[in-house]
Amino acid sequence: MNGRVKNSIYNRQGFVLVELVIAVPLIAMVFLLGYNMFFLAQNSLSCVSRTVDVTEELRFFQKNIYSEANRAKKAEEKKDALHRISSTEIYIYTDVDNEDGRNIPEIVRYRIVSGNLQRDVKKPQGTEYPYTYTSDFGTAEIVLRNISNTDIFSEQEPIRIVSEDSQESPDYRRKLRMRLVIEGEPNDIEVQGYLISKSRTEAE
Repeated sequence: MNGRVKNSIYNRQGFVLVELVIAVPLIAMVFLLGYNMFFLAQNSLSCVSRTVDVTEELRFFQKNIYSEANRAKKAEEKKDALHRISSTEIYIYTDVDNEDGRNIPEIVRYRIVSGNLQRDVKKPQGTEYPYTYTSDFGTAEIVLRNISNTDIFSEQEPIRIVSEDSQESPDYRRKLRMRLVIEGEPNDIEVQGYLISKSRTEAE
């Protein structure tokens, strides 16, 4: 009788082939599901992180360019304080370094190069209006990447039109629309706004 009990215990040890055939795929499915969930979570985290980074870069860029446009002043004949070169390039005549407190404007250039928005500065040479400038811009810095559109800067337009028979003084201030589309995941990010010059001097 003891022999039969021992044989029964021995026969129950380990897995039979049918149990293994069922268990192995189930374990594989559990691991696969866990991996997919981890991969999706990592992907989502990366997307959110990239979106936050781009949003922060955009916020910083908008703050700077709006400030530069608001401080812009007329510096050269026949050129507005906000001077549009093309739909992908603009000059802003504004004092960026406030050297000696003289408020002599540099030329701040924003332009698209290979999908990146670059900013560089040209220094003034003279101290009297109309100002003269060095021949070359300084080293460019990339302020925004992965720009997918080319209709960035619109034509300048007046803030308001004063009729000839009006008693009001002419208003030579200008504004232009700025539109940026930045490639992102899962969706592109689009921002629009107006650059507004407070300069009241006419571009002759």
